Amino acid sequence: MGNLLMGIVYGVWTGFGFFKHHWITVKWVLTVAQILFGTFFLGPWVNGNVKLANTLREQAFANDVFQYNFQQSAGWGTAQLLLLLVMLVVSVQKPWGRAVKNNSGY
Repeated sequence: MGNLLMGIVYGVWTGFGFFKHHWITVKWVLTVAQILFGTFFLGPWVNGNVKLANTLREQAFANDVFQYNFQQSAGWGTAQLLLLLVMLVVSVQKPWGRAVKNNSGY
């Protein structure tokens, strides 16, 4: 969510805009995808395990649903982290050119 808020700040108050550069468009797509995936998948897996742990206590680790949620959140959480690192590299390197050409042809 912080990345989304910073993207809005940069899009509104700087010359980068929202879609003037391909690298910004890539970051927007990745940011929205991560927010949606985190909201509809990672969040329920983590929250489900919290509920199971509160209910089952020490026996939660033997629960199949708990183990499934744990494995999914560990694997996909790592993927989320790697995508965040990719977005960091894209922000620093700015690997693609402008999406919209200005009057000078650039």
